[in-house]
Amino acid sequence: MRSAAIRIQELDDSQLEEFVDLWASQKSKLYVSVERVGGANDKGRDVIGF
Repeated sequence: MRSAAIRIQELDDSQLEEFVDLWASQKSKLYVSVERVGGANDKGRDVIGF
C-alpha cells in the first residue's frame, strides 16, 4: 500500500487544487471562509482560507 504522501504527489494540478479545497473546507472551524481561486495572476495561491 502506498502512503498518502505518495498518492498526493501523483495528483495532477487540478486534482491537487480540489484536494486542498476539500481539506481546507473540512478545517472550516479554523477559517471564516475557504475559496478556490486558481488562474492567471493568482501568485501561486489556488486555495485560500481566511
